[in-house]
Amino acid sequence: MPCAIIPNSQSPINHRRWTSCIDMDALLNYSFSMSEYFREPQEMTVDEALQALLGLQQRALAFFVERRNERQPLQPTRMQTFVLRTILERGPLSVSQLSEALNVSASTTSQLITALVDRGWVKMEISPRDRRRHQVELTDLGRVVLGEHLKNRLTHVKTVLEKLTPEERRTLVTLLDRVVTLWHEGSPNHGHGKEPGCPSD
Repeated sequence: MPCAIIPNSQSPINHRRWTSCIDMDALLNYSFSMSEYFREPQEMTVDEALQALLGLQQRALAFFVERRNERQPLQPTRMQTFVLRTILERGPLSVSQLSEALNVSASTTSQLITALVDRGWVKMEISPRDRRRHQVELTDLGRVVLGEHLKNRLTHVKTVLEKLTPEERRTLVTLLDRVVTLWHEGSPNHGHGKEPGCPSD
């Protein structure tokens, strides 16, 4: 099941951060298919809920794979989008800083950077603070590609949300917030100030 970064109920929703590392198209279509449960409230046991969610997960995964196969060559992958978004938010980063922010190994980070450099979306520059080190920065093309990609995602998300009633939208956000909060509280990283990394495509 795709990972999500969702703000807690005490903070305003940051839509730009929300789409950092998840295929929101898949998530919203997955969530939209759950609306049948919202329209006719009924008691469900944990086992019944688990079986229902597993079935919905399979449908969401099939949709996600379909969407991934439709992706154009010049569009960034989920992980590339997450990397570009991280660099944009935190500014120029060293390889080690980016590795820590992504919560992946240094070798994986180097591979990601190489692919982004080859596409012209990021560049490696000598750090003005320490000329012995290099830092990763977005190029102008990288900013344009990321901006257009996120804009397209949000447009599709908005289209799906418009199909839900106001009550369903509120229920959707509340439940996703609750589930992700509980999931995070049970993760090994909880309490260490680190967000879980996102899976690669």
